Amino acid sequence: MSALTSPCRAIAPALYAIAAAHQGKLAVYKLHVDAHAKLSAAFRIRSIPALRVFQRG
Repeated sequence: MSALTSPCRAIAPALYAIAAAHQGKLAVYKLHVDAHAKLSAAFRIRSIPALRVFQRG
């Protein structure tokens, strides 16, 4: 599978659309798991793409 068709890249347009539709109500963040291994481990991310939803913090 090439980088252009990876699941992470495939889901990005949908996430950008959700973020735009709900601007000011929610935030969408991306995290490069290799560059931020400690944070990835803290959220127990074991495979990608991984989505986490937080309410009130």
